Amino acid sequence: MEETQKFEKITGKFENLEVNIHYVLIEKFAAIPNSNAPEQSPYTGVWEALNWYFYLPSDQHSAGNITIQMRNQNFDEDTILFFTFRIDAKAQNETDKASIFAKEVQYLFEWITEMVEKGEITDRKGGKFIVPAYGYSRSHFEAHFQNFWKQD
Repeated sequence: MEETQKFEKITGKFENLEVNIHYVLIEKFAAIPNSNAPEQSPYTGVWEALNWYFYLPSDQHSAGNITIQMRNQNFDEDTILFFTFRIDAKAQNETDKASIFAKEVQYLFEWITEMVEKGEITDRKGGKFIVPAYGYSRSHFEAHFQNFWKQD
């Protein structure tokens, strides 16, 4: 690891989602050099450690950590970033965890892109980090959340 950044107290709204990011830790690493077949290389990864609860039957809340790994899309620079978000979110009039989580991750991708555009997040050499496209949907997380609480 070459550098760690920290941002605190970020709030926002995305569709029916209210998002509170308590802090974000960003760790910068050197990635494996890009291959000749980038379509076979992982550019992003998403992991969650969230607790889910509701105060009203129509609303769903989540609280915990979301980790996103991104590889720079610039073939001349080999930075990989690990983002750890301490987050809580409230979805109004929605209880589908996979859908809510997909929206949370999309909001985080948009926040990352905005911070890159402002120059607040850079690659390891201080250059522009090219953010991978958001490529997830509800269906990416559906099996995870459907099977999570299932017991035999």
